[in-house]
Amino acid sequence: MKHRISSCKRGYVTWSISRIGVMMAVVLLILLLYMIYQYVSCVNASDAANQEAEDLAAAIEKTYSGPSGLETTYTFPQYIENHPYSLNIVSGAKRGILVDIYGTRCSPSRGGASLASPVKEYPTPVKNETEENVTIIIKNIGDGVRIARKQACVKCVVLDEFHYTAPDDCDNPNKEYVRLKNKCDTSCDLTGWEMKDRKGHTYIFPSYELEAGLAVSVHTGCGTDSSQDLYWCFDSGGLCKAVWNNDGDTLYLRDSEGFLCLEYTYP
Repeated sequence: MKHRISSCKRGYVTWSISRIGVMMAVVLLILLLYMIYQYVSCVNASDAANQEAEDLAAAIEKTYSGPSGLETTYTFPQYIENHPYSLNIVSGAKRGILVDIYGTRCSPSRGGASLASPVKEYPTPVKNETEENVTIIIKNIGDGVRIARKQACVKCVVLDEFHYTAPDDCDNPNKEYVRLKNKCDTSCDLTGWEMKDRKGHTYIFPSYELEAGLAVSVHTGCGTDSSQDLYWCFDSGGLCKAVWNNDGDTLYLRDSEGFLCLEYTYP
């Protein structure tokens, strides 16, 4: 009887050890799979960061290799690999693009790309701080590229009316005007914006905010600024006080960053 009980105990111990061994093997397998998953996730995040850096670098190089003054818009994704991220453009001898993806298992996961073209002006760093897409404008300035965020009001301010000719505009330049309208549902700060003609005559907007849905007329002559009328007070130094040529000209409107918002050529 005692021999049978002893055999039962030994069998139970053997079974328990065997069961523990199986459980340990399962745990080790789970840990191994988890480590593989971590590694794959890190690789995928780094690959995604590299791809974003390479795409932006390609846009910069393409713009720089084009005609001087060429502009290109580039929009970042809301997230990379479903995670927030930051982007930094490095200048100097080691110029390039760095992308860090946050919240990953490697946090941060880093990617990058080198740049051949010189970047003269850029935001440091360019960040996707909200859930909205971030759009930048890349401009070839001859000896490099300039990069800045595209202002939201670039797409809001449109040409509503252009009265570039009048029977007596040389003597009464206020009959000559450009009317701009804000088609968006938020106000637009036009302070520092520039309006130019083909010859480079420039009007710089004073401290002025164009309310949503409203329009403002920029008159060539002198007067008192109001919410609906602004005055260039253009002085040509000659007999004719008009700025816009009746037989043809081009209007250029640039935001405070110096990027083109509107170009209109007539006739």
